[in-house]
Amino acid sequence: MSLFARGGRPIVTPPTSLRTFLIIWIGQTASILGSRIATFALTIWVWEATGQATPLSLLIFFTATPPIIASLFSGIIIDRFPRKQLMLLGDIVAAASTVVILLLLLIDTPAIWHLYLAGAVSGLFGYLQWMTLSASMATIVPPQHYTRASALESAKGYGSNILAPALGGALYYVIGLTGILVLDLITFLLAMSTLSLVTVPQPQGSQSANKIDTPNQQRIWPQLTFGFRYILKYPSLLAILVFLLSANLVGNIGGAIFPAMILARSGDNTAVLATVEAASGIGGLSGAIFLSVWGGFRRRIHGLLLGSILSRLGGIVIGLGHLP
Repeated sequence: MSLFARGGRPIVTPPTSLRTFLIIWIGQTASILGSRIATFALTIWVWEATGQATPLSLLIFFTATPPIIASLFSGIIIDRFPRKQLMLLGDIVAAASTVVILLLLLIDTPAIWHLYLAGAVSGLFGYLQWMTLSASMATIVPPQHYTRASALESAKGYGSNILAPALGGALYYVIGLTGILVLDLITFLLAMSTLSLVTVPQPQGSQSANKIDTPNQQRIWPQLTFGFRYILKYPSLLAILVFLLSANLVGNIGGAIFPAMILARSGDNTAVLATVEAASGIGGLSGAIFLSVWGGFRRRIHGLLLGSILSRLGGIVIGLGHLP
């Protein structure tokens, strides 16, 4: 809820409970679970249709690339438009792309490039929605509940990573890809319904909240380059980002062919793929719980480096291992 101070600028009253966050969290949890079940089912469908690793890798590429590009200007968009509408837009566009794929399935077999396009659209607007929610956390979560909200966000992500492969693998052979896409649409509707029940406050400094823009707010280029200029001021931060960029670039090369590798080695056994991906989700959830209890290293960089080393070793073991 917002009150208006002198000059017509809205002042956002601090949140006093987790009610708004929990309502949004319930809908988004259902939506993410439905989307990841659909993603797993699409992985199986593409593999059955092509039997090649390249289409699976390109599907990941076209889904992941738009968010990288959007990260350059998403902050300006979030500051200039109502945040609740942006979050609703993310669900609406993602649901529309699912509807298109569903209609293509009902009419005829969709081409692989249709999935690439749908993945790109869903990835772009899904990232925008996630960024909008992240930027709005301080306006919907009281400070004393930050840790609890962070834990729930981790549970949402890792929990869906655990449940989605198991449910996707089981449902695929019962209701098929068409039924799973319908289920995905239902979860989108649930997410939009929960969002419609709450108010997402607009911070005082946002463009949409202020009727009169200052000269600095009207200059787009300084806002676009602010993050880069800030990072360049701090060599240690720049070093961490370069390290993460290079590590993820190399590490995710194997991740792009991970589903195809597991399916090829297991004789197209989707249960094996679901088990491996669920185990990965369990590992992530266990690590998050352990870290929240322990608190981590006093020097955070040690935890970053150790975690990176162990995750790469796990990838090596998977690459060298052979399924019976």
